[in-house]
Amino acid sequence: MKFHLVRLINRQKFFIGTGVAFLLTLLFLFSPLLVLFETLEFRAMDYKFLLRNRQSTSRVPILVVLLDDLSVNRFGFRSPLPRALMAEVVRNLNAKGARCIGLDFLLDRPHIEDQDALLEQALQQSKKKVVLVHPALERFAKHTVVGFSEITTDGSSVAREMTLSKPELQGVPAFVSALHDSCYGRKPEAPKESGETSVMINYYGPPSHLSDRSPTFNVVSALELTYLPTAAVRGKAVLVGSGLIDLGDTFLTAFSGSSSDFKVSFGVELHATVLGMFLQNRYLKPLSPWMRSGTFFLLVWGVALTTLFLRPATALGLWVIFSLGWAAFSVVAFAAGDWVVPFVYPLFMAGIVFGGCQFILYITEIRYSNFLRSTFNRYLAPEVVKELVENPHQIKLGGEFKKVTILFSDLENFTTFSEKNTPQTVVSLLSEFLGGMTEVIMEEKGTIGDFIGDSVMAYFGAPLELPDHEERCCRAGLVMQERIEFLNLNWKDQGLPHIKMRIGIHSGEVIVGNIGSEIQQKYGVVGDSVNLAARLEGVNKIFGTPIIISNDTFEPIRDLFFARELGRILVAGRSSPTTIFELLGENPSAGISPVNEEPYLECYRMGLERFYGQDFKRAGKYFREGSNELGDRAAAFMEQQCKFFSKRKLPGKWIGVIEIRKS
Repeated sequence: MKFHLVRLINRQKFFIGTGVAFLLTLLFLFSPLLVLFETLEFRAMDYKFLLRNRQSTSRVPILVVLLDDLSVNRFGFRSPLPRALMAEVVRNLNAKGARCIGLDFLLDRPHIEDQDALLEQALQQSKKKVVLVHPALERFAKHTVVGFSEITTDGSSVAREMTLSKPELQGVPAFVSALHDSCYGRKPEAPKESGETSVMINYYGPPSHLSDRSPTFNVVSALELTYLPTAAVRGKAVLVGSGLIDLGDTFLTAFSGSSSDFKVSFGVELHATVLGMFLQNRYLKPLSPWMRSGTFFLLVWGVALTTLFLRPATALGLWVIFSLGWAAFSVVAFAAGDWVVPFVYPLFMAGIVFGGCQFILYITEIRYSNFLRSTFNRYLAPEVVKELVENPHQIKLGGEFKKVTILFSDLENFTTFSEKNTPQTVVSLLSEFLGGMTEVIMEEKGTIGDFIGDSVMAYFGAPLELPDHEERCCRAGLVMQERIEFLNLNWKDQGLPHIKMRIGIHSGEVIVGNIGSEIQQKYGVVGDSVNLAARLEGVNKIFGTPIIISNDTFEPIRDLFFARELGRILVAGRSSPTTIFELLGENPSAGISPVNEEPYLECYRMGLERFYGQDFKRAGKYFREGSNELGDRAAAFMEQQCKFFSKRKLPGKWIGVIEIRKS
């Protein structure tokens, strides 16, 4: 083997490392890819909360009153929560000298008139300001202050932010902001990083329940409020909310995952948390863009330079040290100053930089230059390429006869798709599609014969001998259909239509070799078997099937795959008929489909037996049942064939062959 050795000088390494760090820093600042790491960043933040542990609320003048089972049971109902109980709580809090009262209930609909009247009276007579959740009935709202309540959760349903302002609710403050204003006569100052529209929730500790021995916040039951010492209430902002989990208004928090039962927080406690943040000015503070980009640049720059300049083992050790240092910096900054330093994405990119720089060293310092590899690697399996590189003399222009299995695939309605989309979209989709199909074919040691637009032609068994080429080709066809369904999920997110693929497979003898002239050659296969495989791909359009294989392919793999016989056809250009099958799946005990596997398969089998026997009336009945009731497109086609042949005089030796003129 021949190698070209190219060494990078130190100045080149420095510029490469600096350029990589600069580009990744720009990506870090502006790339939409950051959204992909959002869930992981939130999980990392949860662990930071756990490492920081519980923060003291002893100096936070907040009391949480929960309407629990014992409180509401004496009223005989629990939904909606008894408003007479709310009235009782308001009166008790007034008597005990609460600074202000927040009722975290949605009171937008009337209930029992007597209870509504009691609550209205209590609100009217309250000497302390009361804040309700918007919207509220006018009879309640006119005696109180109202504020909207909106809590944003992440993809794991963990409460992350509380909204402070909404343009569509002009003049209506957030519930917690209205409570702060009512208690202290001034509006809270949200951090500039939030844009004063929302605030990240800086949890004090685990959710507080009445059963806790040492809850994060001071929580009491509404039933206990009567007996609570006045000193425990006087001068405090009191938030009253539901303490019943089955009525909703519960949220997962950063501490929920640390308990085996995923302990939830009541919504009223989240308002208490944010109110405490207002009072203590303890907001979560994201790094400024300049600080964030500067620290990130130093991290990836250090990793890039050490990787390019030092030995791999030393560079790996320093990469680990850099990564651990960044992780420690992120945790300490959070615990000591409530700074939110990105955790996952920088560490991920540091790993990418390390691997990328190692790759740069590899391709520039040990680059194997070979014409056969650069040419054949595009459409031959790796084992084939290796053999061709080591033994190029085995490829002869004349070629030889070999039995192989040929696969043709094509995308449905791709011409229409191409006309309706931009060239960039079409090329991008094709590249992704062809790349995925190439991987599948090469995994089964197949050879890419050609790409013709959206069509793929491949064969198995040449130039390397593959005794199981029929099995490998059929497995590749099934996996290709699975792969395009996976690709469709990505394309759907891009607003692209669902795309289907048809595959035709046939096994037979072909001429295989390096075909062309002395100036330009291409390794490939030619012959009647190639043409038949291409025809079978088009026959899928007629039968409405995804994969059709010939009898020559099916017989050797009868015990390995699940298939149903579709019929006997005669395609254009051939004089002898071909029995075709729909390939359904891989199953060591399958063969042709069992009678009771699927109703539509049984209908088709019964219909096909009678079709071969020229009993077109009964055959049509079975095909019609499969078509109309079970949605089998192949049965619909065969029903039409029954009508066609029933009107014609057939030769005595007719064996059920359908002539396919176009496919």
